[in-house]
Parts: sequence; structure tokens; C-alpha cells
Amino acid sequence: MRKTCGIALTALCSALLLSGALLAQQLNSMKLLARKTGWAWSGNHLYWTTDNGAQWKDIAPPMPKDEWLGGVFFLDTSTGWVVLARPGKNDDDEPQLRVAFTHDAGASWSNSKPVELGQQKGVQAGGNLYFLDALRGWMQVGIGGGMHHGGRLMATQDGGKTWRYTPGNPRGVGDFCFFNDKDGIFTGEEGVGAYDVAYVTHDGSKTWQELSLKAPAQAAPADYPAYGKPVCQAGKHGFLPVAYTPTDYPNHETLSTALVLFATADGGETWNVDRVLLKLPDISHAERVPSALADASLIGATNAGRKARLAVVAPGGETRNVTTEAFRSVGDLSFVSASEGWVQAESLFSTTDGGTSWANISPGRDTRSGVPRTVLPRLTLPPIFAQVLDPQSQSTMFSFASVVM
Repeated sequence: MRKTCGIALTALCSALLLSGALLAQQLNSMKLLARKTGWAWSGNHLYWTTDNGAQWKDIAPPMPKDEWLGGVFFLDTSTGWVVLARPGKNDDDEPQLRVAFTHDAGASWSNSKPVELGQQKGVQAGGNLYFLDALRGWMQVGIGGGMHHGGRLMATQDGGKTWRYTPGNPRGVGDFCFFNDKDGIFTGEEGVGAYDVAYVTHDGSKTWQELSLKAPAQAAPADYPAYGKPVCQAGKHGFLPVAYTPTDYPNHETLSTALVLFATADGGETWNVDRVLLKLPDISHAERVPSALADASLIGATNAGRKARLAVVAPGGETRNVTTEAFRSVGDLSFVSASEGWVQAESLFSTTDGGTSWANISPGRDTRSGVPRTVLPRLTLPPIFAQVLDPQSQSTMFSFASVVM
């Protein structure tokens, strides 16, 4: 009996170590904020670099063992916020949320009061964040789960110290940004894996109206939309990338999907086609395509067998393609110029020459070989073991360059 227990314990420890290694290498999200400076969120770690990933520092705020990092947003290279969540002990207990904020790139953190969730039931332990400036921000808290889920939007006017529910909410969970106190846009999913809803508000989130953008004629037969992450800029200018697949997917011809970049100059009241990237392979029906702008160019990438092909589309429509074997399964990308950026793929990669060459800059990697090292998270498994093995992934901010898978 003792021998059996010893074998079982050894197997369990091995499994936990392996899970820790996998968790350490799996990024929830990342962002290149400026040249060489950015962050990467993995589990309960928040890594920071100022030398393009040559060295990383864990700047995560102090948290008890039963609390989890549930969202990250940085306004610039100094000011940022994170959601800290404590799951309920059982099905009847609601999670507790608080927000920590820093003004010195994580050297020190301040904490909000516990977020008052009221009588809202089914709150999930996490939240997406977006800040317009150092004081005005929003957080979407997930509600429910399974095939049907939604969210509640909360707002702050004091830099994250206190939060309140907004009068109205867009349907679904996803990504959002605001042009000002009144005008905002949301894109996301009402079901699981289908990013086919978009909403706009022009009254400070009192009401939300559904946004439906039709594919341009040159995208035919691709006409079913999957809305990407929106970009809100000063002066009510913004962009929204939309990936279109044929309505009768998967019974469609190869290379028939399209990525369309829409632009607005009035806070989302009206939208015009800015540019189109046609004939994208391997895009699933209603699958979001990460995409955005860098140096006024739309940067995208498609899978090409075991390679990734990057496409840079200039404002006039001229396209430059670059193929790489460094990675193929791309989840997200963040660029600060057309030549300098990060790709979140099997690992975290960096380029300084527009995708011609790539370096593995994953936190915890062996800098001599580029292979990620095991960095065990600061966590204890009981009583929420399942959340360790499958940490919640949250998107927090749209990057100024993106990848088409």
C-alpha cells in the first residue's frame, strides 16, 4: 500500500511539474508598448522588458495564494492596471475582484477597494480592461459560462480606485475601446468561438446599437463577418478589421476568405472600407483574425503549410509578403512600426526587420539556445486545481499590428 501511494504521489508530482512548465510557457497575452519595452502575461506572472526580451522582470503585484491575475492593460510604459480575482470556494460563492494599478512600470502597486459586484450572479474570475487616460477606464466582467455567456461593463473615473456598473451593456464578451466618454465600440462573441457581434455606443454606455458591416464586392463570395479587435484613436478616428468567410463554409473554394480594414472618423457613426487583403487560406468560419496598423500599413499573416506568411498592405493597396519557418500557429501580434514587433505563437518571437528574421524572446527561455526554460508559477493547486491547468485567457488591448492566421 505504501509503495502504491509512493508511485501515485510521484506520478502526481511529475504531472504537476509538467503542468507548471506548460503553464509557464503559455502566454495569456502580451504587448509591445514602445521600442524594446513591453509586457507578457503568463499565469500569475506579469513579465516586463526594456531590452526587447533579452531580460525579463516579473512585476506582478503581491497577491495571496488563492488570488489570480485576470486581466492586464497598460496605457503607456509607466501606467498600467491588472485585475486580481479570488474565485468562490464553492458554486454558491461569488468571486471577489479588485484592481491594482501602477504608475512606475510595476515598481510599486496600489489597490482599489474590492469591486462591488452587487447581486449579479455567475460572475467569472477575470475582466477585460481599457483606459482612455490615467483616470477614465472600463472593465468587462464575464457573466455565466458554457455555450452562452455574456458580460457586465463597469467604469471608473478615478484611475481604478472605485468601479460602478454602466447603465447599458453590449451582448457577449470580447474587446472594446472608447474614443471619449460617449463614443465606444465593442466586438466579441455571444457563443463560443464565433466573433460575429459588434456594437457601438454614443451615449456613454447607456445604450448600445448593433453594428453590421457588409463585405465589399471584391471580397465575394466571402460575406460572413468575424470582427477583430477595434482601435480607437484621438479625434474620433479608429479602425476595425473584419475577416469574411463564405456563408456556406466549409463548402467553399480555396483562397476565398478576405480581411477588410474599416475606418471611421466620427467615433463609429459611419465606417468606410480602407483596404482589403484577399485570398487568405485556412481561415475558419467566424474565426477572428488578429489585425491592425503599423506605420499606416496593415500587417497580416496567413498559414502556408508549416510556415507563416506575413503580408504588409500599404495604404495604396501595394502588398509585400514575407514567409517564415520560425512559427506557424500565431495567436496575436503587436508592432510599434512596420519593422519592429512581437508575435505570440508557439513561443514569443520578435523581429526588427519586418519579419525577415525572428528571435525567440519568451520569458524564462535559455538565452543561449532560445529554448524556453521551466519557470514554475507562484501558485498552490488546491482547491482550484482545474484553473491552474486551464488558466483564463483575456485580451486586454488592441495591438498596432497584427497577424492573420
